[in-house]
Amino acid sequence: MKSSQRSNQYQPNLGSKEEDAQQSHHQDFIPIHQHLTKLYNDFTSTYEGRDKVTKTFQYLAKFLSWYYQNIDPEKGIKYLQISGNEDAFSLVTLISSRAFYFLYWLFDNIYIILKYADIHSERFSKERFKALSRSCWLLGIAMFMIYCTKILRKTYTDESDLKVAALNRLTVRQMKECLQTICNIRRDYQLYFAMALSDLIICLNENNLPFLILGKRINQGVEGIFGMLSSMIYLYRIV
Repeated sequence: MKSSQRSNQYQPNLGSKEEDAQQSHHQDFIPIHQHLTKLYNDFTSTYEGRDKVTKTFQYLAKFLSWYYQNIDPEKGIKYLQISGNEDAFSLVTLISSRAFYFLYWLFDNIYIILKYADIHSERFSKERFKALSRSCWLLGIAMFMIYCTKILRKTYTDESDLKVAALNRLTVRQMKECLQTICNIRRDYQLYFAMALSDLIICLNENNLPFLILGKRINQGVEGIFGMLSSMIYLYRIV
């Protein structure tokens, strides 16, 4: 009898421990939507996180712009026939620009991963990756602006050559269509150049060039205006 009473005395304690464990488990459990919301808030609470979110919308805008321009196959073929005749210098400039842009995104993402993962390394510091990404960004923008200038110059040359060729083998309708295509290419690259120029102002500030030359950084408000202008040009190209 005494042994049974003793065993009964321990049973409530075991039950209470199990209940406490279940309650603590329920308290530690976080619903998936709350967990995702917390991750999003933590990610967008920094400048780098907000930049990645806006870049996602910019990539979506680029895709919609590309899709809109290539809905008409005949228009797309004519566009490529006129804009695709590039010399070796333009081709090398474009490839170099894209390569530097790729290195910029690569080093920038590595920097953000090291920052959020709180990884410290003397040989591969996160600040080193940040400096490399900003330098590649500057070189990519510079190469792209050179490429845009070359294409804009080429549109005026093609326009004058087209008027001469129209006297021999083009009808009035064909000439108007080709001129319209050239005008569209010129407008696109004018927007590209304006967009790159806006990004260049921000990039110069990120590389501390105004501080090294003038002893003063560009105001964050001015930097935000040029960033907004670049985003507005993205959206305008879709319309």
